[in-house]
Amino acid sequence: MCKSNLIPILLLLLSSCSLYIVGPQDHIVSSRNMNVCGHLKDSVILYAIFIDVNELHPFTQYDIQSTMDSVQKACNWIQKQADTNHVTLSIKPILHKTRGKLSFHERRVLARLSLRDIGTRKRRHYNHLMGWADKISRYASRGIKRQKSSKLGTKIRVNNTEQLIARLRDQYKTDHISLMFFINGYYERPRSFTFNSQTSSPNVEFSLITHKNPSDIAHELLHLFGAVDLYPHRQQANFNYSEIAEKYPDEIMRISHKNIDKLMLSPITKYYIGWENDLHKADTRLLYHLNNVTPY
Repeated sequence: MCKSNLIPILLLLLSSCSLYIVGPQDHIVSSRNMNVCGHLKDSVILYAIFIDVNELHPFTQYDIQSTMDSVQKACNWIQKQADTNHVTLSIKPILHKTRGKLSFHERRVLARLSLRDIGTRKRRHYNHLMGWADKISRYASRGIKRQKSSKLGTKIRVNNTEQLIARLRDQYKTDHISLMFFINGYYERPRSFTFNSQTSSPNVEFSLITHKNPSDIAHELLHLFGAVDLYPHRQQANFNYSEIAEKYPDEIMRISHKNIDKLMLSPITKYYIGWENDLHKADTRLLYHLNNVTPY
């Protein structure tokens, strides 16, 4: 059969399918099951590492304690959501210590983080930040004891974030390790970010938290387990943000500056973090441009 005869047949088949027909730039973000953290279920460790950076303020003991209080509040809120949705979850925050110290300065690892590296999409800034995270992970690994028996072979010296997470899995006997680096941007208020959670990058995901808002900490933690942003930004320009805001005004992945106790998880986020098996038709409809979708 010649190619010219195949074209109308293919078009007929596509038009008869019960699928969304979308353009090449319109797709649902495939972050579910793409992360090393896995689904937000069972035993979960939030591993917090505090780093003093040159461009911001050093952490005081009060800063660290008050931030960990916010971390605990974020964990408690997520735990409450899991209980309400009948999801088995035990989430525990762990504060990293190296030689008894709760934070360490980046100069100890011959690294320097520029705030420009955090918010830009330029490849050179991203690569510099990944290198910074690897150096921090290598230094932090000195405070984590090697296990006598390791299924993952983590007796090898830690050189990057991936190997640090592998060692933490051995230490705490769980695959669900969420790695968070904290820097003290309380006064400057730079944005917090989670990296590598929605890409096919070989780098593992981690969060860089810049302040102590429980809602923001919970927001970034959910990113580590696959949740996607539901507010307008360049990476997901195809979402119907106005309809999402109307249907789920207090969704934590849409807005995170409110009091955390006033926020909620929509079925969209529950799907991405593994709490629901399917994305409902009505919610799937919100994740595409109205003008670019052929209805069922």
